[in-house]
Amino acid sequence: MLRRRKRRKKYMIACVILLLASFVYGYVSNETKIFTKPNKEAIDPLKISQEQPTKDAEKNNTEENNTNNTRFLLKTYYENTRDTITKEIKIPTDIVGKNLEEVRNYLENAYGEWDIRELDKELIELYRIREGISPNHYIVKQSNGYIAIFHVDEDGTPILLEQTNIPVSALTELDREKLLRGIIVKGMDSVTQILEDYSS
Repeated sequence: MLRRRKRRKKYMIACVILLLASFVYGYVSNETKIFTKPNKEAIDPLKISQEQPTKDAEKNNTEENNTNNTRFLLKTYYENTRDTITKEIKIPTDIVGKNLEEVRNYLENAYGEWDIRELDKELIELYRIREGISPNHYIVKQSNGYIAIFHVDEDGTPILLEQTNIPVSALTELDREKLLRGIIVKGMDSVTQILEDYSS
């Protein structure tokens, strides 16, 4: 029994020695790796000059990507129809990579009739007010003695879609005056309703 205790003691001591030896070995080997790292000051200057353009190119790409992520909105308020049309366009190449002050100068020159409502890295928003009729509206009015349907295009110009066979002379004086001025409606459903009213 005494021999067993002595053997256990020897095993315990051997385990402790192995544990300490592995700890010391690990510590020393890590220290060696730390001291064998290259010195930052000893880096080859030719290598730096070769890597620098890549970093500059990455910076330019990042600035360009940031500009590409910017939304550019043009908002037009039409007084006659009392609605706002919003149009999103691509960022002009002239302002890619520019700072906000340069972008502001460009916008003031290139978009003189617009007011700058918002200008930051995420959004460029320009705003204007127009007297005309907003696009996608229809005008029902008389043309050559008959009721005609006009569609308003992007520039606010009425374009003849159809001239009906409903004579204006068959209508009341009040209806003729309305058609002389033009009845502005949004959507073909409203146009169809007006034509049904006048044809009955």
